[in-house]
Amino acid sequence: MGGLTTRAWLELFRIKNCIMASLAVAIGLVVSRELWSEVEILALLSVFMITGAGNALNDVYDIEIDRVNKPDRPLPSGRLEKSVVMRAVSILFIVGILLSLVVSLEIDFFFPFALALINSVLLWSYGVVLKRLPLIGNILISYLTASTFLYGGSLTGEVMGVVIVLFILSFFATLSREVVKSIEDVEGDKIGGANTIAVVWGTSKSSTFAVLCILITIALSPLPYLAGFLKESYLMLVVVADAGFLYALTQIHKNPTTASTILKPSMGIALVAFLSGAIFGL
Repeated sequence: MGGLTTRAWLELFRIKNCIMASLAVAIGLVVSRELWSEVEILALLSVFMITGAGNALNDVYDIEIDRVNKPDRPLPSGRLEKSVVMRAVSILFIVGILLSLVVSLEIDFFFPFALALINSVLLWSYGVVLKRLPLIGNILISYLTASTFLYGGSLTGEVMGVVIVLFILSFFATLSREVVKSIEDVEGDKIGGANTIAVVWGTSKSSTFAVLCILITIALSPLPYLAGFLKESYLMLVVVADAGFLYALTQIHKNPTTASTILKPSMGIALVAFLSGAIFGL
């Protein structure tokens, strides 16, 4: 029984997402040329906890929808109780924010604490109301995803230019995929009464917007090399990522599922490009 409960908690927190968010912090740290210490470990834990809290909170506010669409999720299936989950969410948010405060005090830079606090408020607002607003919810998720790089980069005691560029590229790449996913799910969302960007704008306008986000991502991708932030290894790998983005771009109007599938590994290659450019530039 204990094993089933543990599995339910891990599923609720979306543990893979928590790990990916912590990895983004580590990438922001590496591209900022920072060495590891105990403070960085606390920062990873902070992001891990706040991300898990946000994921769980999202399930709390989606419980009625999930009873129909995802009845096997931990809350609608009855494997976890809503009151217990809310207590866990509150504890994770509080501990995560406090850890970020410790980090800020240790490095004498207020930015990590401020970012953790603001993002926690935004995660709560997203679960309660913002996710139901077309485009606003997509923009917020894109910002929250990209801001983990800022958090990692700020552990140097400043927010360097290369991390700001990484934040911008991640934001537009994530936003393009968020919009493509809404196009992919448009028929089901119409039936379910969801107010997504594809439902409100229509698939044609939404597709054009997604294409614009991808074009911005591609256009800005050489900037870290041209500005002297990263070395040639970044440029060689980001060209591969851009090829994936371009292919996805051609599929958005015809086959959004294919476009969404291609965007995810392309974003992964872009992250590897940043790591490569930073590591070989040390």
